[in-house]
Amino acid sequence: MVSEGKVGPSVHPNPGPADTGRVSDPEPSTAESLRDAANEFSRAVAKTRDYLSIQADRARVLLRNLVLFAVLGTVAAIIAATVLVSATVLLCFGLARGIGELLGGRMWAGELIVGAIILTSLFVSAWILATRIRTSSRERILREYEQEQMRN
Repeated sequence: MVSEGKVGPSVHPNPGPADTGRVSDPEPSTAESLRDAANEFSRAVAKTRDYLSIQADRARVLLRNLVLFAVLGTVAAIIAATVLVSATVLLCFGLARGIGELLGGRMWAGELIVGAIILTSLFVSAWILATRIRTSSRERILREYEQEQMRN
């Protein structure tokens, strides 16, 4: 077709089969496109819902395991403390009875001596610990002051 000095196929916004040599696919209607988009969206929502459900289940299992291990750890700590206290009491009673036998069967004297030894050792240990803490704190502060003086 020749128009206004141009030679060649006609120019149309949507070339037809005669112009391209191919059979064009019919365009889907707007309703079909919306239906396809809605189906894709609903599939995406379902997948997201499934993913969130799985993550919530995983979080519940993790929380349950943490609580279980916390409870088991607490029970184990209580048992260990009970064993330690029981062993300490048995040791103290044994020492008191032994000393009481050495003092001619005077159990009260053995209990008194062991109790005094335990209290004295606790007091001395606490005093030594407090002294070390005060000394190290004082030395740390003095070092900081000395470093500050050297900077100035």
